[in-house]
Amino acid sequence: MNKKIVIAIILMLATVGYLISASFVNNKISYLSINDLKASPSSFIGKEIKITGKVLNDKLEEKLTSEGKVYKFKIKDKLIKKDPAKITILYTGVLPDSFQKDADVVCTGELNKNGEFVASSIISKCPSKYESQGDEHPDEIKIKNTDKK
Repeated sequence: MNKKIVIAIILMLATVGYLISASFVNNKISYLSINDLKASPSSFIGKEIKITGKVLNDKLEEKLTSEGKVYKFKIKDKLIKKDPAKITILYTGVLPDSFQKDADVVCTGELNKNGEFVASSIISKCPSKYESQGDEHPDEIKIKNTDKK
């Protein structure tokens, strides 16, 4: 092969490799628990992060602004059962259809100076019709023997 063609191919491969690696580095968003966020909030102000939690049964506030509807609600850390950390979420946009009280949500956004999380996107977990309704595990349900001998 011609030396110029080989050099051109190597340069193109190097450029593509650089672009792929740069896109991964720039799109890295930290995933934090609410407890981690509350432990050192000043280090996360203005940085894009993701948090996950459960929507509290408190009221959902709506406010109409020039930018659209702004929703204000609280979520709690779903991994901590006793006295979980809570945070206020501010979101401008349309809430997901599956958004409801006690729903699991993933919020992407930034922490503001007031300690509120300004979400740019919210993903709500769809409730499952297959989840157990009680404390009893399906394997523990007694099945009546209907075999006739």
